[in-house]
Amino acid sequence: MPAHTKNMGCFSYDVSIDATATFALAEAAARDAVAELGDYIKAESNAIAPLRDGTLIENSRVEVEGDTATIGYFNTIYANYQHEGVELNHPNGRQAKYLESVMESPATANAAREILAQKLRERMGG
Repeated sequence: MPAHTKNMGCFSYDVSIDATATFALAEAAARDAVAELGDYIKAESNAIAPLRDGTLIENSRVEVEGDTATIGYFNTIYANYQHEGVELNHPNGRQAKYLESVMESPATANAAREILAQKLRERMGG
């Protein structure tokens, strides 16, 4: 609660912010946000990844360690071939560069800001 001062010629409040506690909450919010952002990127990438029998998408996952999320297509020998295969035929809105294009998308940058803002509000009690 702010401290206040009263005397005959003055009435004032002293306000302070506990920066250490605020930074700790912000760091926790960032860790929460990176996990959710990883899930967002995976979902967006899976929506455009080449689809033949579903093996590629079934082997996508998000691994979170601290404030870093790794989104990848694991245990499939052709994931990189499909990703880099811009000359390949990918029907039905599927495409090469399925992860890279999502990572570089302005929509992903916007989602990152929105997710972080939401996590900050949650952590800060707002």
